[in-house]
Amino acid sequence: MALHFFEHKNYNIGQNPKNLVIFLHGYGANGANLLDLAHEFQNVLPESHFISPNAPQNWEGGFIDCYQWFSLANWGTERDPSKVAHDIKKANENLRNFINQQLKRFNLDYKNLFLAGFSQGAMMAMYQGLTMPTKPAGIISFSGKLILPEFIGEKTIIKPEICLMHGKQDSVLPFSNFIEAEKILKTQNIPFESHAFENLDHTIDIHGVKTSMKFIEKKLKKL
Repeated sequence: MALHFFEHKNYNIGQNPKNLVIFLHGYGANGANLLDLAHEFQNVLPESHFISPNAPQNWEGGFIDCYQWFSLANWGTERDPSKVAHDIKKANENLRNFINQQLKRFNLDYKNLFLAGFSQGAMMAMYQGLTMPTKPAGIISFSGKLILPEFIGEKTIIKPEICLMHGKQDSVLPFSNFIEAEKILKTQNIPFESHAFENLDHTIDIHGVKTSMKFIEKKLKKL
């Protein structure tokens, strides 16, 4: 399925960006929801192109122009990813095809790609990073939950560098998801940095944006 997407064009670089940033929105939102981050990110990525696709499924909540990467109807109160394994695999296959199309469009490689996701989009970003054929420039996770590929019958292929962020007062995906992700990433020897924010609910604030930009600057030095 082709994904409809929004993009922030930098007319100073034409069709030859040095990097590609793909934003992945949360459950019940749409691609336009995160695209404003491009205005901040371009301060550290001035020669980059920014894209934010709609997830492939209409949101099961019923509102118009709202989407989901996979259904949470069978997710359960314990939020067990194995119960929605098929949906997660299908969503990631769809996203992987989209990423490959966009990299080809700009003649870029995975090493030039940053993925940034919020909530369900953060789950997708981390999962994509772990199952890519080669290492991306970096993965940014805002208020997500780490779904290790092994949790749903697939394999971790690569170990990308991840910037993990979460609000301590998150009322949608509790802070315990952040603590769990830290433990899993350490156990799996997956490189990451983690940032917990006081008095922050399920959202992205200026601290998260600035932390992301610092992470990107560090990754750019390695390119």
